[in-house]
Amino acid sequence: MRTIALIYFIIAGNVLFSQGLCIHYLANDGFLVSSGMNSIMVDGLFEKIDGNWCDSPDDSLIEQIIGGQSPFDHVSVLAVSHKHIDHFNGKLVTEFMQANPQCKLVCPVQVEDELAIQNGFENIKDRIISITPDFLQDSTIRLNDIPIRIIRLPHSEYMIHDSVNDVLVNKHKDIENLGFVFSMGDSKVFHMGDASPNDSLSFQKYQLNLESIDVAMFDRMFFAGAKQNMNIVNNLVGARYNVIMHINPSNKELFYNYFIEKEQVIVFKDALSKKCID
Repeated sequence: MRTIALIYFIIAGNVLFSQGLCIHYLANDGFLVSSGMNSIMVDGLFEKIDGNWCDSPDDSLIEQIIGGQSPFDHVSVLAVSHKHIDHFNGKLVTEFMQANPQCKLVCPVQVEDELAIQNGFENIKDRIISITPDFLQDSTIRLNDIPIRIIRLPHSEYMIHDSVNDVLVNKHKDIENLGFVFSMGDSKVFHMGDASPNDSLSFQKYQLNLESIDVAMFDRMFFAGAKQNMNIVNNLVGARYNVIMHINPSNKELFYNYFIEKEQVIVFKDALSKKCID
């Protein structure tokens, strides 16, 4: 009997302590990251975007996520990098948080402000951790036993013409954009939101290369070929694997085919496609 119990303990232990990492692609910058029995979802709940400039989750995927259907049945943390409509929808996030009472939300203050006007906010507000560090500052929290490092990263620039003053201004300069380093079991995952490849200063300050990051999720513009961009990817972050996100659907096949032979670079083509690493 003891032999049987010992064998069971060994088998169960292998299941319980196996901490391989699996990443499901959702849409645009949206991902489900799972390790063991813990899952984190980032930037995955938003509505269909008009136009063809980014992927959007379809209705069936949204229903699957909010309903907690597999693989979304163990989401313990929902993270939102910023309030833009291709990353976040207040109504959908509120519905998800109400339907999944085990989940906690981490987001910038601007996102909580958007949630505060939603019906049902009173039911979820105690599970929202909103934080916006100053530029070049970070913070570390622990949600549902998952350590999360939160870093402030300026949103990528979008220059428009100010006709009154006849100058170019950055439309995104006031957007609160967060990067997250999630520690899941033996693995670390970095998601940058819509960070700018022109911002070497922040990446130098945060010393992400000392984190031993396993998977880093980069905006496509970091792979545009500029020496500074690749220095951030290879040296200032230095992850084992790099996921390219925020790809225009019309360019996705091009990115996929270009990087298909590069094992350390991952390009997802379809919703719920998955990559697992040890």
